[in-house]
Amino acid sequence: MRRTTRRVLVGLVGVYLLVVALLGALWAAGYGPWHDRSYHGSIPSTSLTFPATELADRSDLVPRFPSRRQKSPRPLAIVVTCLDCRSGDIIGGFLGRMTVAGIDDRIDLRVIAIGGNARAWQREWKVPARWIIHRAPAGSGSQLAASLLRVGESGQLQLYDARGHWKSTWHLGQLDITGVRHDLDVLARERS
Repeated sequence: MRRTTRRVLVGLVGVYLLVVALLGALWAAGYGPWHDRSYHGSIPSTSLTFPATELADRSDLVPRFPSRRQKSPRPLAIVVTCLDCRSGDIIGGFLGRMTVAGIDDRIDLRVIAIGGNARAWQREWKVPARWIIHRAPAGSGSQLAASLLRVGESGQLQLYDARGHWKSTWHLGQLDITGVRHDLDVLARERS
């Protein structure tokens, strides 16, 4: 009797350890039902979609911002900032500290930089080259960015999924590297 009880207990402990290991592997891979798949930034209205980038064809953006029809659809992170404003320093410092290591390389990373010297700004803040910088002159450029991206303030990061749905917005005062990286991870997982 004791021998049978011992075998049963050893078997139950083995099964328990196997289940715990499997659940741990699923959690580490982000597939468990308890994994946080929600966005941590401000959630826009579900009716908002990718900005009308075809307007960029009539703009002073350099290089031109491709419309959804001109490029294969993939998730997009857009930052809009005024380089001559304090927000340009804050955004530059933030992007310089937020390395692109670990960010899914199929996420399109873009900055619309209004006014100032975009190349010098990118060098000064060590903004990784993977962020494609679109230079816009002050005045008409800021009006374009406001209408193109529905931005009422300088210093905003917006995330769009591959279907063009606006998923999350990070405003200047709430930028958080861990939170933004989390949202980029959720964005990449949502695509698959």
